[in-house]
Amino acid sequence: ENGIAEVHVSFDNAVSFHRADGTENWTYPLDTRILSDGPRSIIIRTLDSYGVEGISAGIMTADNVPPAVTMDVPGDGEDIFRTLPISGRVGDTTAIAEVYAELLGIGSVEPVQRMNLGDSAVVQAEMDVSALPAGNYILRLGVRDRATNETFVTRELVIHDARPGLSLDIRLPVSGEKVTGALLVAGRFAGVKYPATVTILADGAEIGSAETDNTGHYFATIAEDRLPADGPLVLSARGFDPEGNPVTSRDIPLEWARSGPWATVDSLGFGEFAPYRPFLSGRAGWIGELPSDPKEAKAVIKARTPEGVEVSMDDGRSFADARGGEEWRFRLETQDYPEGGLFPIVRVRYGDGSVAVVRTVLGLDKTVPRIEVLEPGEGALFDNLISVNGTAWDDHGLQELEVYLRAGDKAGYELPSFIQGLYLDTHFLGASYWDVGLGLTFFDDAVKLQFQLGGAPPVTEDADSVRFGGSVYGIKLLASLARLPFGFLLGPDWDFLSAEAMVGANFSYFSESVSGQGLVIAAVIAQIEFPKVTIKEWSFLRTYSFYTEAQFWSVSSDVQSGVVPRLSLGLRFGLF
Repeated sequence: ENGIAEVHVSFDNAVSFHRADGTENWTYPLDTRILSDGPRSIIIRTLDSYGVEGISAGIMTADNVPPAVTMDVPGDGEDIFRTLPISGRVGDTTAIAEVYAELLGIGSVEPVQRMNLGDSAVVQAEMDVSALPAGNYILRLGVRDRATNETFVTRELVIHDARPGLSLDIRLPVSGEKVTGALLVAGRFAGVKYPATVTILADGAEIGSAETDNTGHYFATIAEDRLPADGPLVLSARGFDPEGNPVTSRDIPLEWARSGPWATVDSLGFGEFAPYRPFLSGRAGWIGELPSDPKEAKAVIKARTPEGVEVSMDDGRSFADARGGEEWRFRLETQDYPEGGLFPIVRVRYGDGSVAVVRTVLGLDKTVPRIEVLEPGEGALFDNLISVNGTAWDDHGLQELEVYLRAGDKAGYELPSFIQGLYLDTHFLGASYWDVGLGLTFFDDAVKLQFQLGGAPPVTEDADSVRFGGSVYGIKLLASLARLPFGFLLGPDWDFLSAEAMVGANFSYFSESVSGQGLVIAAVIAQIEFPKVTIKEWSFLRTYSFYTEAQFWSVSSDVQSGVVPRLSLGLRFGLF
């Protein structure tokens, strides 16, 4: 009854609100591509002309992932007569709205025949093509979900006696957002040959530009001096297709202020794929003039200092503390996140109670690319020229493809599958002055087999002091009893460190003994390997460890039998 003054919309669980267009009748253009898939609450906050607040909420399901479709029949290039069999499978994370089959002529964009296949996940149908003239056709099997995401696969066919368009968008900042200081603009230019240049416009005037990456994503930081005076502004982007025709984005209305709290994400660009456990880092601060009085200025600076930085990885439902303030960083535990999009929200709290919120969109790809060599075949013969043909594919595109030619049999470049690695070993003291060895690990590194050589003190006339010695040649077998990964106790930051307890046997040939002949002596051994450091990013020389070894040598009865204990210290280097 007092009239509506403002309407604000939140789609991140009330972390931030953005102004909608209109009052009693209002609209808000929500770009779901910056949101993770799944249900979420939408909160509407209204203010009447007296400042009285009203809150309403609802549930919305975001569905940006297109459905999946597989066509098993017909095969590519298949000959068809009168009846076209269609068999395949479709699926979606939410709900399928429509499954269809279309038959198109080569070079045509309009189907010459279409069949609705319902919404079943299993596709089994026959299309009558007897009325069509003979020739080459393209069969398209498509599926559309309830969020209008669409996917299709195609086959080229022969009937006998029968580019997605360009798109340019701005995804950050979002419509109605209040921005302070430097302006980060991010989005995607799809359907062009990369790289392409995107021009950023504010109220129709050019304020900056950005280059797209190999996936079409772009982002640019616009300095405050390139922006107009404080107040509302309309942001847009412009690019050009390969033929030189302009492509423009929709307008994004903003509230821009030169003074106020701000925050940035600097370590990973918009749309960039995150590596294993990276740090998300950035800066935070406050732009504004200070009082001329030093005391007052000091108090204002203290009030404008960031008191805490928090990061949410679940659309604002929960937050975790980041380290730092004006310069902050937060570890992304990518091993705990599902593959796909990451949507961090960074919230900075300041001493005066103000808050700055910044968000970004990242990718997470844990699946290795698939590759297949079609030509040459195994054992083929060549002269001067080798023609290599095959397929390589990845969900997120390929960056590089290399072909290597190496001499010799391919069996010489690999080990049997049960062998995990190769290592170097050296130890001191024990029954010898020194030993060096080369070993193999088996069965997930639980068993070690080592060959070694070393030197021991020479045998003297006093048999009670040195009973065997000289050159030492031996073999050692170790089995793991227990492993302690420190990441289990202290978190993923300590994944590089571990400890292991092992037991085993050692058989060594000593070239000298009191009998005047060489002697083989056995020992039961126990090892504590700590610290053991593993550098996961390396493929060579990736493990380093120190161990303490207790030896219990079983001495034969050449003079006096018994068990002789010894203690040795060693180093182990994992080659791969």
